[in-house]
Order: sequence, then structure tokens, then C-alpha cells
Amino acid sequence: MFSCQNEHSVPSTCELISADPPVDIHASHYYSKAAANATVYFFVGDTQAHSFDGSPSAADNAKAVNLTLTRMMSDALKRFGGSAANIVWTAGNNDGPHDAIFKKQDAATKAWANALLAANVVTDDLGVKYTSTVSETEVFSQTDVFKLVGFYMKALPALTNRSYAIVLNTNLGGDNPAQQSYLEQSLDWVHRTHGDAGIVYVLGHHPEVMSVGTDVVPEAYRPMVKGVFCGHNHDAKSTSSKLFTNVGGLTYDSQPKPHNFLIAQVDADHPEVRVDVSHAGINGVHYYTPGDNRKVTDVTLWN
Repeated sequence: MFSCQNEHSVPSTCELISADPPVDIHASHYYSKAAANATVYFFVGDTQAHSFDGSPSAADNAKAVNLTLTRMMSDALKRFGGSAANIVWTAGNNDGPHDAIFKKQDAATKAWANALLAANVVTDDLGVKYTSTVSETEVFSQTDVFKLVGFYMKALPALTNRSYAIVLNTNLGGDNPAQQSYLEQSLDWVHRTHGDAGIVYVLGHHPEVMSVGTDVVPEAYRPMVKGVFCGHNHDAKSTSSKLFTNVGGLTYDSQPKPHNFLIAQVDADHPEVRVDVSHAGINGVHYYTPGDNRKVTDVTLWN
């Protein structure tokens, strides 16, 4: 994750091979010239290496999660002026021991949540209060809900004063009753605050949950949804008619699928995110092409 090794596990020059690249490639996207004007950053999951299967030691799992997330958060915060106000981070199945984050309140889950809380990616700034699915007299804050299931909502002030990101923890599947309740309560809050003028982007990791696009939310709230995103299968696909965008992976694995990041230009009057992956370098799709001589990650090679 932090340095490169050859096939004999000896430290060596970094090359983009059919495996997870080091975390430097993550930063190379938003530090590139192509992304120089980006003000909002969506990360759709899988922070750990795909080969990270976990350790028998709960403490070691927590340490691994914390080290990686803290490093990646540090890089992103530097790029976005020290503030996480417009950084949105999603839990994937490779964000700790495989498929484990927020399945239970284990050490890795707590480490993952605490890293995002420490960076102020997730806060109580909106003041939204959630009713428990167990007892109507039990009320949770935004950060309480996040620590429980990995779900959160946050404002996106770089866009408009009525723009929000809602993050689903799709490691819980698409029909978790607690998360569904928090989703509907969040949407209701946005709608009561802004009506149909509210702007909502919904992020999750797994396409089997997110590929329905705007249908991922109840019908009454769909006019507010201007983009739905997932990752997971490393396969970049153009935005669907229901505003679903499958984002490609940062790894150089899963050839020949595109390995890229996406840039969309939106404003208050045109908030829908639509990308076309068939026009590389034109509509926001940027490929890293190492050629015959694979080189160290270099932001100038994104085109």
C-alpha cells in the first residue's frame, strides 16, 4: 500500500502491474492538471488492498485500516485546502477484512469510522436527528448513525447551499431496514428544507444495489437526486438514463476495462452528473497509459 515490491517481495521501483498500485496513484488523480479545478471529491470505496484478508489479531486489523485511511485522508485534505467539507468517502467490501466493515462493531469497523470522524468527513454540522428503528423515543445524531451502520449525509457547500451527498454502506446489502430508515429520514429532511429544489447525490459501493439509479430512493424524492454512483467491479460505464454512473477502478487490474477517474462540471442550474466513457479525455474520463515501459506514477501522464 505504501511502497512497491517485486515478485520476490524485495523493495523496488513502482510499476503499474496487474495488482493494487500504491496509494500514491490515488493522490495522482486529484493533483493532476485535468483535476486542477475540482472542488468536490467522491471516493466510492475500497481503500485497502484487495489481498488484505485480515489478521487473527483484531488490533492488527484496526491498525491496518487506520494507517491506510489516515494516509489517504491526509493526501486528500492537503489537496482540498485542509478541509473535508467537500470530501465524500464510501465504504467498500475492501475497506478492511473482506466484506466486514460495519457488519458488526469490531475493531476494524471502529477504526474506519474513527478515521473519517477525525478528518471531519462525517460531522453533526447539519443538526439532523434520526429516530431509532427500535424505539421512537430513542434519537440519534448524524455521527451516532454513522458509527452504527456507516450511513451518513453531508452538505456540499462548494456546489450550492442546497446540495448534499448521501452515502450508503452497501456492505449491508440493499434492504437493511435501519439504513433504509435513515435514508428516508435524510431525504425527508432535505425535502422539508428545500423542496424539490434540493440537490442530492447518492453514493454506494456495490452496483447490485446502486445500478437502479434514482430508483434507489423512494419515488417522492427522486426529483432531488442528480447522480448515483458506485465502484466495485472496476468497470467504468457511461451514465444511465436514471443517472447511475459506474466508476472505474484506480488499479491497473481487470484489463482491458478502463482504469480512470471521472470529472463532471455542474452548477446550480445544471446539477445532474452525466459522463460518457466513450470519449476519453473529452467528457471527463482520464486514462493512465503506461505503454511498453511502465513508469512510476506521474501526474503528467494522465491525459
